[in-house]
Amino acid sequence: MDYKGKKVLVTGGASGIGREIALEYARAGALVIVADKDYEGDRFVRGELRPIMPECCFFHCDLALSSACENLMQSIFEQFDDLDIIINNAGVSQFCSLWEETVEHWDYVLNSNLRAMFLISREYMINRRKKGYKERYGRIVNISSTRSLMSEPFSFVSSVPFTVNAGLLKSPRYHPGLPHWGQWSQFPRRIPPRSGIL
Repeated sequence: MDYKGKKVLVTGGASGIGREIALEYARAGALVIVADKDYEGDRFVRGELRPIMPECCFFHCDLALSSACENLMQSIFEQFDDLDIIINNAGVSQFCSLWEETVEHWDYVLNSNLRAMFLISREYMINRRKKGYKERYGRIVNISSTRSLMSEPFSFVSSVPFTVNAGLLKSPRYHPGLPHWGQWSQFPRRIPPRSGIL
C-alpha cells in the first residue's frame, strides 16, 4: 500500500508491535512519528526510520500522564499541522498477584493502557476541529489484546484495560463526527516481520 504524504503517529513505537508497525508505514512512504517513554525510540527513529523517511521523528513521553498526552498532540499539530493516522499501541503488561497489587500500580496500568488511548483520540479530534479539518481523511487504530477474551496467571490488572478497550473499539463507529475507526476485530499480539500494514 502507498502511504506517501500521510502522517502517522505510533504510540509505544520503540519496540515490539509498535516498532514493526512504524517500520512498515515508513517503508510505505509515510512520515512516522514515534511516541514512547523509552529512549530506545529515539535511537530507532534515527537509526532505522530516518534512512527510509528523513522527516520521521521521536517524542519522549510517558502517556500514563494526562499532561503528556495533551502536550504530545499539541506539539504534533504545531509541528506537522495534522495527522492522518493514529496507532494507539502504547501499553504496559506487568504481572502481579491481586493481594500484592497496589492502587498506584493499578492506576499506572489503566492510565497507560486505557486512558492514554482516550486522551490521544480526544485531543486529535479537538485539534482537528479547531483547524476546521472535520471532513479530512483520518483513521484511529486501537491495539488491544487477546487478554480481553482470556487471562493468564497474575494478569488481572493487565487484562482489565484490554477488556474495556475491546468494548470501546465497537462503539465509536456509531458516534458521528469521528474519523473512521473501522469494524471491531481481534488481531494476535504478534506481527511477523514484513507482514504488511494493519
